[in-house]
Amino acid sequence: MPELTLIATTVAKPAHADAVAAAMARLVAPTRREPGCLEYVMHRGADDPTRIVFYERWESDAHLDAHARTPHFLECMEAIDGLTDTVELVRLRAVASD
Repeated sequence: MPELTLIATTVAKPAHADAVAAAMARLVAPTRREPGCLEYVMHRGADDPTRIVFYERWESDAHLDAHARTPHFLECMEAIDGLTDTVELVRLRAVASD
């Protein structure tokens, strides 16, 4: 199966935005070491600091699925439970590039 790109957007509750961002930032280093992770970049809204967006590229769906079962990912999800308003996951496949 071709490479997978994921855009993962989390909107934190305003009173918890910094705590959510800090917890999610701890995902970056261990995730980049995971098999199949090609790119894993965390962004925070320039105009809306409650919006946290990850741009992720994975070798396959299976690698992304394995990421969702890692201890560091599960610990993060537990840490931010109840501190967010919305989460949106968009899976993409490249259709053209140069």
